[in-house]
Amino acid sequence: MNEYDVVEYSKRLNIIMNTAYFMGHIIDTTQELSCFEKVSLPVFEHESPLAKNLSQLNSMRKSIRNYKEEGLTFLDTAKLLTLSYSLIQPANTNGGFPPSRNIASGGGLYPIDIYLINRKIEGLKRGVYSYNVHHSTMELLSEFSSQDEFEATINRAFFSDQKQDMDYKNASAYIILGGVLNRVCFKYLDRGLRFALIDTGAIIHSLYLASAALRIGCCAMGSYVDDLVSELIGYKSSTQTVLGVVLIGKIQ
Repeated sequence: MNEYDVVEYSKRLNIIMNTAYFMGHIIDTTQELSCFEKVSLPVFEHESPLAKNLSQLNSMRKSIRNYKEEGLTFLDTAKLLTLSYSLIQPANTNGGFPPSRNIASGGGLYPIDIYLINRKIEGLKRGVYSYNVHHSTMELLSEFSSQDEFEATINRAFFSDQKQDMDYKNASAYIILGGVLNRVCFKYLDRGLRFALIDTGAIIHSLYLASAALRIGCCAMGSYVDDLVSELIGYKSSTQTVLGVVLIGKIQ
């Protein structure tokens, strides 16, 4: 998305979403309309405590767009990041592959890196950070010199001064999922892009489940200027691209 797209895009989107005819065709999937013979799944109760916990988290998982004025603490953020995306096995030094993580990844190559733009997390400077999953650290890439500079940069990159769909003012941070495509495409060529997108979806879902477990609000968002957000996290190559953004904040 580019800056000049947003006005026309918003008009077109509002027309579609407020027209029952269009939305009816969009949400009527083939499976919902099918007339094939159906076999109902058996009714059951989860016997495993882990399965019960997962079922509960799945029912709690949702997009939360409104947040408390009070920001998340650094401890809150650390819990969210490590529960969402972390190492589960040490690196295989003989094979040279990266250490296994808590999500599946095509070829075990993990092309997605996580960045955080801090708005009001207590205990962190207002700036752009890289989450180093290998050392469990937050690395400060750049710091905003003033509140005015921060607001101007964020408003331009995320259209947050033009939209009312999320509580941008009280959000604690933006989590950016950046794809380093050559990390997977050297092996899978163009198909590597698909795998990078799958990884992105897996991490976002993991963020949602972790947020539900920790009672933290999160909401994936799609409106941002690609080039500006890429610049914020230090990307300079066409083989590096932003693939997802998630807003997080404190809830009641």
